[in-house]
Amino acid sequence: MSWKSIACVAALGAMAAPALALPTIEVVDNGSGMGSINIITTDAGSIGAEIALELTGATLTGATINSAVFDTANPGDNPYIAGSPIAGDTTGLGLDLPNNRLFASYGSGDVAAGSHKLLDFTYTGTGTGTAFGVVGSVGLLEEGLNTGAVDLGSGPDPLAGDFDGSGAVGDGDLTLLLSNWGAAVPPVPAGWTGTQPTAPGVGDDELTGLLSTWGQSSSSAVAVPEPTAALLGLIGVACLSFRRSA
Repeated sequence: MSWKSIACVAALGAMAAPALALPTIEVVDNGSGMGSINIITTDAGSIGAEIALELTGATLTGATINSAVFDTANPGDNPYIAGSPIAGDTTGLGLDLPNNRLFASYGSGDVAAGSHKLLDFTYTGTGTGTAFGVVGSVGLLEEGLNTGAVDLGSGPDPLAGDFDGSGAVGDGDLTLLLSNWGAAVPPVPAGWTGTQPTAPGVGDDELTGLLSTWGQSSSSAVAVPEPTAALLGLIGVACLSFRRSA
């Protein structure tokens, strides 16, 4: 629905609603070139949101809606498209990668009070991200939401073995390593979106990084189990097979 539609629904609900806290939004830098936009509510109910995101300095490379919660794409009034249409001019997610910005217009079913992720976005470099827009929830409408500039690229350093950029070191990273063992660098192999391989090629340096961080996640600083003998054996056989065939 457009901002005007959200406003009408919120106004009707507000007639019978008790005094409730307004919803808020936040931009979170998750590290490793990944961030998210969260919508925070203090009461249970459905959510309607039209949120824009702009990056400065950093380069926006993509975005994915959290469809498990925000499962309805609504027509919204995209601030990057001239005019103010009644029915909205962008339905769902609108990406403008050349200008490092996006617009998302989505609704949810009934959800509990708390923080609900609207979307994940990916970026390269360092800079800031600013989200702004309107959120309607349980009869309340907040049109002036603005996170201000949030630093990007200053989060936790990526783990040495997090080759796929997932934030954790595991099977996906092992698959990338084995399938690209011995590949020349540059270029960076496809799918290698996390910690980058070093020249002249994928090999022992990447293996060391994988083994030293196996089982860890970027949000955890606690000790983790050592790689199993089976894992070490699998890596050894795969690497030996490649060298024999080279």
